[in-house]
Amino acid sequence: METLRQRIADDKDLMRVIANTSPENVALDQTCRILFAAMDYLGEKHGFEIPADETWTSFRRFRKSLLEHDNELLELLQRPVQVNDPLRCVALYAGLLFAAAQTSLPLALVEVGPSLGLNLCMDRYCYEYLNLGKTGQLDSRCLLIAELDNLAARGRLRKRQTFQFPDKPPVIGERIGLELHPVRMNDNNLAWMRSFHFRHSKSRFDEALAIRLTTSIRIVEGNAAETLQREVSHIPADQVPLVFHTAVAYQMPESVREQFSRNLATAARGRRLIYMTWAEETARRGAILQVTDLNLAEGHAQRNLLAFASRWEPVPKIDWVHAL
Repeated sequence: METLRQRIADDKDLMRVIANTSPENVALDQTCRILFAAMDYLGEKHGFEIPADETWTSFRRFRKSLLEHDNELLELLQRPVQVNDPLRCVALYAGLLFAAAQTSLPLALVEVGPSLGLNLCMDRYCYEYLNLGKTGQLDSRCLLIAELDNLAARGRLRKRQTFQFPDKPPVIGERIGLELHPVRMNDNNLAWMRSFHFRHSKSRFDEALAIRLTTSIRIVEGNAAETLQREVSHIPADQVPLVFHTAVAYQMPESVREQFSRNLATAARGRRLIYMTWAEETARRGAILQVTDLNLAEGHAQRNLLAFASRWEPVPKIDWVHAL
């Protein structure tokens, strides 16, 4: 793959097109990601493949095919990057189980930046945590596998309650997505979303998408910093909102992040809500899973650091560190 990147970088005709990638994608350092998604999409559409070998013959053939569709390539490079990988749910679902254990009420899922909404179906997938067994919806067609290392169960903490499967699955009420760029459910857009996945993960995407298409989800268009408070206020009182996001905050301008935080706090003054994040932090490599129980009307705000990702390929490894 590095050879292909270098050959593209050395090709003046291809770089003339790539140089017109949208400023937003360049600013977010997404040029390479969206380029390879665009190449995969065009290959599927027009019947050519990204070279699997490193020969010049394969590259020249590939280059010729791309330049024959340079207008389409340019158009795709203007689209926002929207990656919806259901594998992220191996951590999100563990956080959902923790959140569900904090209340006897159903949870209303509210995702910031849901893209297609695959994460909003997390309770409808089957999870196999190696050495622990299976949980989730056991008969689901979408099986997600990860290693969960229960570090909190070792040493001095081994007698304290740590990660465990629930006796009953969590009850989910409403499912709401707050999305700046909603994805319309048509064949073209779904093919574009699929192009962000490697060949070995496309079947997983297809299985999750089939479940998504049969799941009732309300996608609210707009800036989540502005829509969050209103949408949370509309959730029935007998449901606890679980507001969550993955790799979204870093894409927000600082002013928008601050506005989102203020409105999240304002929403929590009127009702209890739970806030979950699964995202990279600048202090370390790998994502961190955190769940904060917010009930500001009663002066309660408990932040819980639950787990880290210590590996993502070829099988995710989640290090669970929280003990009650």
